[in-house]
Parts: sequence; C-alpha cells; structure tokens
Amino acid sequence: MTTIEVIVPALPENRKIHAIMAQSLESLASLFHDCEDDINLALTESEEGKITISHSICIDMGKDKQTNKLSVSIKRGDEITCNMTHPDQKEMFNRDGSVREVTPKGDAAASLVGLPGPAPEPLCIEAEILPDSTEENTDTEGGEEE
Repeated sequence: MTTIEVIVPALPENRKIHAIMAQSLESLASLFHDCEDDINLALTESEEGKITISHSICIDMGKDKQTNKLSVSIKRGDEITCNMTHPDQKEMFNRDGSVREVTPKGDAAASLVGLPGPAPEPLCIEAEILPDSTEENTDTEGGEEE
C-alpha cells in the first residue's frame, strides 16, 4: 500500500461532506490503479483525439451507499462551426423559400445548404405509382418506337 498526501485549502466543516471527500479520494486512487491499462491505452491511441477521464460520486441516502466511478473515453471526430446571423436562418433561403445555392471556397463543388424553406401552406407532391415490371416492354402497339 502506498500513501499519497493530498493538500487541500481547507477541510469541509460538515462531517458528512468531509467523510464523502475522504472516501472519494481513497476510491479515486484505487480506481486509477485499477484502470491504469485502459487510461494508458487511451493516451497512446488518441494522439489527435480528446480523452476524457471522469470521476463521479453517487450517494444513495436511502441505502447509505456511496459509489465512486472512473470512466475513460476517447472522442474522435470532426466538426464545422459557422456563424448564424439570425435564428430563422433567412440568409439560407431565397425570397421564394427555395434553398439558396452556396459555392464553397476552394476546389469543392457547389452544394445546397440548409433545410427547405418555410411553406406558406401545406405542400402536396404529385406522384404516379407505377407497377414493378419484370419483363421488358417490346410491344409498341398504337405508338411510335422510341
């Protein structure tokens, strides 16, 4: 067993909080020992990502239990941040409500941005449902060949 000295600005005046703190510090040291391999793996695998090491304390007053938890996670990903000048995002739409075309900077191709504009009334989509055809239509009865 190794002793670690922890220096704090002051101990809590409340005895219950003091006991919770003391138990949590002891548990935290044990949890770091138990999770050493996982933490080391996260540190070596995540050169570009973010690593989060979280310690939580859950106190169940009804059962007189204190649970200390240590978790390690690696966040990998990408994000794009942009400024929105208006909450309704009017700048993303043309006056008729259609999506405004935006040409990205650089070599990227033009793309559409945003969600469909607000519709003044419910929209209906006209569609015709055609039956699935497994045979090719070679019959040109009553019509011209295409």
